[in-house]
Amino acid sequence: MMLTMLIAWLNRYATPRRLAWVGSCVVVLLAALNSVNLPFFVPDLRALSGGLGPLDARFWYDAQVVTLTLTALGEHGRAHYGWFLVAIDSWLPMAYTLALLWAWHLARVSVLGHGHAGWRWVYALPLLGMVLDYLENVMTSLLLIAFPGQPWGLASVLGYVTAGKYVASGVALVLTLVFAVRGWSGRRVTPDGANA
Repeated sequence: MMLTMLIAWLNRYATPRRLAWVGSCVVVLLAALNSVNLPFFVPDLRALSGGLGPLDARFWYDAQVVTLTLTALGEHGRAHYGWFLVAIDSWLPMAYTLALLWAWHLARVSVLGHGHAGWRWVYALPLLGMVLDYLENVMTSLLLIAFPGQPWGLASVLGYVTAGKYVASGVALVLTLVFAVRGWSGRRVTPDGANA
């Protein structure tokens, strides 16, 4: 039911022009966050942590890396990290999820057409990535607040949540690129599954 509502919304609002606008904003913001040395941006966190940076800048990490990073940040750096999670990483997952959903939808429709039910499960991947990103942010915030304690073994699980986020979003991105290339090459699939 929810997936059907999401697809209906995307059918109505997902256009190449809107995707270009949202996608461009996300790319510019990600580039700025990772390269501009302003308070609460990634270069600031890298400098405060002696080069380690935010935890989710890695694909996966263990509890030892969590402890090492939070210790290296110091009190001032942990405060900056908390502000980063609140001021920036609270809306960024939603923005990149929207861009990825729109891109997937447009690529899927370009290959399958509007009435085809195939590959609908891929819509869940960016949403799963977003949920895992927010879970990661909550877990990281709890670790920042409790430091030097590590409540409920969060540090042992956090790296797996981050890896799950990257896998879910990465698979959706790869499938989007495959479908986009196929759609641009002009190969459509009819509702019965045959190439048109």
